Amino acid sequence: MGTYSLKTKLLVLIFISVGISFGILGYQNASNSYESKSTLVKNKEINTSRNIAEYLDIYFNSKITIVNTIAKELEKEEMSVHNKGIFKILELGNSAGEFGLFFLGFSNNGNEVESGGKTLTLEKDNFDARKRPWFKQAVEKKALGVTKPYWGKTLNTYVVTLYKPIFKNNEIVAVLGADIALDVLINKLSSSDITDGGYAYVVDNDGEILIHKNKEFMGKTTKFLEKIKTNEEGYIVEDEDGVEQHIFFEKIKSLNWYIFIKVAEEHIFGQINKEIQKTVILFVILLSIILSILYLFLNKALSALGKFESGLYSFFSYLKGEKDNVERLNITSNDEFGKMGKIIDEQMILVEKSKQEEEKLIQNVKEIVTLIKEGNLSKDVTRSSSNKSLNELKDILNEMILTIRRDVNSNINEIRDILENYSKLDFTKHIENPTGSIAIKVNQLCNIITKMLQVNKQNGEFLNENSQNLLENVRILNKSSNDTAVSLEESASALEEVTNTVKANTQDIQAMTEFSNELTFAISTGEDLANKTVSAMDEINEETKLIEEAILVIDQIAFQTNILSLNAAVEAATAGESGKGFAVVAQEVRNLANRSAEAAKQIKELVEKASTKTNNGKIIADNMIDGYRKLSINAEKVTKIIASISTASKEQKISIEQVNDMINRIDQQTQQNASVASEAQNIAIATSQMAQEILNAANEKKFHEQ
Repeated sequence: MGTYSLKTKLLVLIFISVGISFGILGYQNASNSYESKSTLVKNKEINTSRNIAEYLDIYFNSKITIVNTIAKELEKEEMSVHNKGIFKILELGNSAGEFGLFFLGFSNNGNEVESGGKTLTLEKDNFDARKRPWFKQAVEKKALGVTKPYWGKTLNTYVVTLYKPIFKNNEIVAVLGADIALDVLINKLSSSDITDGGYAYVVDNDGEILIHKNKEFMGKTTKFLEKIKTNEEGYIVEDEDGVEQHIFFEKIKSLNWYIFIKVAEEHIFGQINKEIQKTVILFVILLSIILSILYLFLNKALSALGKFESGLYSFFSYLKGEKDNVERLNITSNDEFGKMGKIIDEQMILVEKSKQEEEKLIQNVKEIVTLIKEGNLSKDVTRSSSNKSLNELKDILNEMILTIRRDVNSNINEIRDILENYSKLDFTKHIENPTGSIAIKVNQLCNIITKMLQVNKQNGEFLNENSQNLLENVRILNKSSNDTAVSLEESASALEEVTNTVKANTQDIQAMTEFSNELTFAISTGEDLANKTVSAMDEINEETKLIEEAILVIDQIAFQTNILSLNAAVEAATAGESGKGFAVVAQEVRNLANRSAEAAKQIKELVEKASTKTNNGKIIADNMIDGYRKLSINAEKVTKIIASISTASKEQKISIEQVNDMINRIDQQTQQNASVASEAQNIAIATSQMAQEILNAANEKKFHEQ
């Protein structure tokens, strides 16, 4: 595009900008229209599915309420086909809920009564209500429920049955059923406000289609139920045989069913696409008209650009020095381009005049800069021009020259020469008659450096002299620290031997304490045994007394027996011959009594001896107890003395250990002092070397010494 003219570029740029703007605007408008209308359609179908679900929910809730009410009334009635009250209740429920049929099946015989007054029995009609699906489901579920759709022969259409078991004494005695014709619900679904080409149907929680306008689909299973159970938007898109189907759904809470509305994508977006196409065509026509108008207007307005191009090219050639004069634009139109051309012509004349003045000023500046390079700051720039920037540059340059004169010096070469001497460590020369502040400061710097060098030399000499003294003192300190460390090591060794002796004594005293404690325990045990011996002897004395009393009784019995045998012998002698045998017995009894008395006497003597021995043993035991008590007292005293010695020995051990620790710390401190003394010696040596280096550095420089 670089080979095209500015006019062409400008036209192309404007056309592209307008085209892109209209394209973006059209796309945005079409996109917003598409989005808003598609959202509107989706929301409409979602709301329709919700309205149908709410309608069915309310519809079935009202039916369920009627069934529950009728069931409560029937619980009060006798379950019999002959009970006229049952027919009235069924007819009332059927008319109140506009059911297709209300009926009641009995559990005992399978008979059924209907709201129209009809009765079905096994004998008459070969009908058993207990085999009907609604009856079986009620018995299995034991609660209110609804069957899946089936063909009702009575109503001659598809129906669903609401069932409710009737309980008496916690047993199901009958099942109440109510048929709901699906034609009403199908008509409701068909009459709903659904997009053309769409339709609604009902499925249960297992995905089986329950209500559909096309009876062939009833009983079939939908394949996308699991997706909607986890979808909270109420809307999914499924591909069926290559056709995108938009499926809107809502749950019927009372039955745990789902209402589906299925609309093909072409039915939803067909009209939207047609409207968008019309909008695009309108935008294209409008864009073509606008671009044509812009082209005609810009082609006319930009015709003067050629003159601008040639005139400006000539002007810039003059500025570059390729031409000696300026050619005018000479644009005569009265529009903005004509005004601009006139202004440019006037400015070209001014620029030509200003350029000549600038060339003279620049030449003057070159001369002054050459003098400055040579170190001559005595002249200023005198030329001027109409160019404000160049005049400012001239003023700045003159001000810079004046500032250098004032702040540096009128002759820069003198400063350069003196600094060259300073770089060679020669501080003996000064700038003669300085005019600038830097020249004055250079002289002052020379004076300061000279004084600093003088002080450094004096300090170096002083430091060198004192560092030698420091080295000698550090050497003496180092020797003293080493001698002290050796003495402390010998003291620590001797004290360690004393510590070991005290530790051994402490251990021996501890063993004596343990032996004393064992002796005390043995004495206590012996005293306890002696006390037990005394107690045992007291008990033996008591038993001996009892034996003496028993012997006394035996002696009395023997005495009485002897008297009785004597009396018996007298009586036997009196009786004569007949009493001889009795007399012999009496004699034997008397002999036994004498022997018993003799034995009792001997036992008594033994008991008295035993009692005497026992008393002697008790006295000995009492003496032994007194001995144990005295021994225990003395053992306690010995134990206390040993404990006191042990305590003193431990305290002595602790004191010696503390002294030993103190000597060790002193030894460590002495070693640290020796280390510090060695380090101080190194520092003193370094200080001496540093002092020598300072002196050498000062001697290398040239300066006026005091």
